[in-house]
Amino acid sequence: MLQLLGKLLVTAGFACLALASGVLAASTSERSAIMLVAATGAALAWYSLRRGLQRAFLVPLGLTATLALYVYGYMHYVQVNSDYGAFSSSATNFLKPGLGGLPPGSRKFLAINFGLLFPFSLAGGVWTTVAAGALLPNLLGSLGGAEKLGWSTHYHSPYLGFLIFGTILGAAALYRRSRRIALACGALAVVQAATFLMLNPFTPSPLLDLAPKNIRETALGQLVEFSIGTESSEFLVSRANYFRSVATLIPEGSDVSTTEFYMPALYDHGVRTIRFYPLSVGKSKYVVVPYVETEPGKVLYKGHVSYHLPDATEETNQCLTVRLNSTYRVVQLLQEFPGTGTAVLELK
Repeated sequence: MLQLLGKLLVTAGFACLALASGVLAASTSERSAIMLVAATGAALAWYSLRRGLQRAFLVPLGLTATLALYVYGYMHYVQVNSDYGAFSSSATNFLKPGLGGLPPGSRKFLAINFGLLFPFSLAGGVWTTVAAGALLPNLLGSLGGAEKLGWSTHYHSPYLGFLIFGTILGAAALYRRSRRIALACGALAVVQAATFLMLNPFTPSPLLDLAPKNIRETALGQLVEFSIGTESSEFLVSRANYFRSVATLIPEGSDVSTTEFYMPALYDHGVRTIRFYPLSVGKSKYVVVPYVETEPGKVLYKGHVSYHLPDATEETNQCLTVRLNSTYRVVQLLQEFPGTGTAVLELK
C-alpha cells in the first residue's frame, strides 16, 4: 500500500513539474502559448477520436487547459494590444462563410504555408494535424508583431517548427511507400515555392499578384540587391551605415544596454556584452537608444515598449528619460531624420 502510494506521489509530482515547467516556458511569449494550445489540442483530438479518451492524456490535457487559461487571463486582463482584437471578427469570418470570407492576406498566408505542407500532408498523420493546429491561430486572427524580443518571439516562429517537422515526417513516410510519389510531391513543393517567390508579399490583394518584379521584394531578392548595392537597396545600405556609425562611438568590449535595432552593428563592432534595454540601466557603462526632440534643447529617450496599459509606453519612456539624464551624460546625439535619431550615453 505504501509502495503504491509512493508511486502515485512520484507520478503526481512529475505531472505537476511538467505542468509548471510548460507554463513557465510558455509564459515568455503569449503567442507561443496560443500556438502550443492549438497544436496540443489538435493532437489530443486526433488520438481521442482514434483511440478514445485515455488516462495518459490527462497531463497534456491539463497543460493545454492551463495554458489556455493563462492566455485568456493575460490577454484579457493584463495586455492592452489592438492586434488581439482581430481574433473575434476574423474567427467569425472564417467559421461562417469559410475561406471565401477571409481577408486576402489571410488567404495568401494559408496558401503559402499549406502549399508547403500539402504535398506530404496525407502521409504525415498526426503531425500534419499538429502543424495545422499550430497554424490555425495565425489564420483566425492577428497575433500581433514581435514587440518583445524580435524574431525570437515573432508570431510566425512558433509554428515553423511544427510545419517543418510535419513536412519531414510526411516526406519520409511517402518515401518509404513510393519513391516516385515522394519525388513527385517534392517537385510540386519546389514549383509552389518558385511560384510564391513571384507573389507580392506586401500587397494582400489580389491574392495571386504574379510578376517577376515581385521577386525583388522577397527576402532573397533584398539580400542580393543589398549585396550588390542597387538603387532600390540604397535606403537599406544607408540605414546599415548609420547603425555602424553609431557603433563606432562605443569602445570594443563595453557593456551596453540598447534596443534590438543596434545589436547587430554593435556586435560586429566588437561589443559582446549587450543588455536588452532598459535592463541594466544604471549599471551598463553605455546606453544606446532612439531619441525624439520634443522642443529645442530637450529630447525624450525612447526604446521601451509596453502593452500593459494604454499610456504605459509613453509614461515609462518619460520616467526612463529622467533616470538616464540623472545617471548618464550625452556622448553624442546622432540625427537620422529631422527631430529624431540615436542617443549615445555614457555612465557618469
